[in-house]
Amino acid sequence: MKRPVVHARRWVLGLCGLVWLCVSAAGQVSSDLSGLRQMVKKNGTDVVAGEVAVLFARADSTQPIGEIEPGEPVHRLIHRRGWVRVRTALGSVGYVRNTALSNVWIYVSKNEQMVYVYRGHTLVEKLPADFGRSIKGDKIRRGSLAEPEHWRTPEGLFYISKKNPYSRFYKALVLNYPTPRHAARGLKSGLISRWQYADIVKAQMVFRNPPMNTPLGGWIEFHGDGVRGRANWTWGCVALENDDVDKLWELAEVGTPVLIGPYAPELQSLLRRRVTVRQPEARPVESLIDKLQVSSATSPASFGGGGR
Repeated sequence: MKRPVVHARRWVLGLCGLVWLCVSAAGQVSSDLSGLRQMVKKNGTDVVAGEVAVLFARADSTQPIGEIEPGEPVHRLIHRRGWVRVRTALGSVGYVRNTALSNVWIYVSKNEQMVYVYRGHTLVEKLPADFGRSIKGDKIRRGSLAEPEHWRTPEGLFYISKKNPYSRFYKALVLNYPTPRHAARGLKSGLISRWQYADIVKAQMVFRNPPMNTPLGGWIEFHGDGVRGRANWTWGCVALENDDVDKLWELAEVGTPVLIGPYAPELQSLLRRRVTVRQPEARPVESLIDKLQVSSATSPASFGGGGR
């Protein structure tokens, strides 16, 4: 008999109450910092990461009572010999193995062209990044050669929904874009149908990849072949140097929270630690841009993503 699945209606529920508001407009810097404080200080950033975690009634494996999907936030209650008693976003209480949880989270600043990787309160990596060709503003719709202004990196609260070791851009960590917030805006403006909106919301509720073939675009990723912020050339993805992708690959799992904002947060004063970044090395930008000059009819999935 299949065990019941413990689901949160929204991935952000219980993770940080104010983040939904803080990413709704580029000018709300104070709300963003408030949301970060909420994420780090009040609710913590522990999520189930990597694989489905079995929830047990006791600190052993004798009485399974449910499953928690990767990406679901949990609140740690107590530790006990390799087990953690947790409360899920919907209030279920039980034990999971401590290896099932991660407190790694990622903040991406488009203004600073930087990816900050945290483990709880501690900044562990600071990685220069390239973004979509149109750097200003949230992603609204799918870009194309005819409308390159829509090759934007989306803003908001996401999670890593898939890791792809076979990307044409070295490796890729796929984000769950479009989210219900982007879908609601697309539905209101007539870009997508009610059925497409419902499919995106359903995917969020069960922690699965949303449809990425709608007019909203998709396949937004962290991937390799970046030039350390010297040019914005992607179709909306966040490009890192390959060595930096390897660092992110080791730290992040499916379910890792990702907050993308257009502003430069005062993260050093908030979280009290700096990480030294080595000087950029000269690398050709033109060859990377040429890599994206493929037929608009080509499926991004066949290349392991690359944004749209």
